[in-house]
Amino acid sequence: MIRMTHAVAIVGTIVALPPHIAYAADHASDEAAIRTLIAQLDAGKTVPHTDNRVFWSGAYEKPVIGNEQALPRKGGSVENRVPGSERSQTTIRQLVVSDSGDMAYDYSDATLMFDLKTGEHRSLTNSTVRVWKKEGGQWKLAVQFSAPHRE
Repeated sequence: MIRMTHAVAIVGTIVALPPHIAYAADHASDEAAIRTLIAQLDAGKTVPHTDNRVFWSGAYEKPVIGNEQALPRKGGSVENRVPGSERSQTTIRQLVVSDSGDMAYDYSDATLMFDLKTGEHRSLTNSTVRVWKKEGGQWKLAVQFSAPHRE
């Protein structure tokens, strides 16, 4: 059964387009926009996020919601990092935009690099799942969960 989401009139005939064809052009630009945002995150820049975004990684005691102050995990290195030194190199393994074009998610692997105030350079590998939401025509980060690979 074909799910009708868009119909196109061609010389007086109505043709139903399946969702994957109807949204193909929009998804390419949406995917490119999200890839650009991920590259900005890799460069240590902030990206637009929803007001109630959820962020959690192994570096913090609990998830951070909205603009809450993050509580670094005891014994972790977050409080000893040189501000602004954090960079990532991300490999996107999967990026999916919803048929409606207003939500997306990515699953990625990354190497996180940062400097400590002691002068030491640290590097760790992690995996991340992010949920993106399109608000007012702009992609925003809604949820991010990152966990380091255990060695």
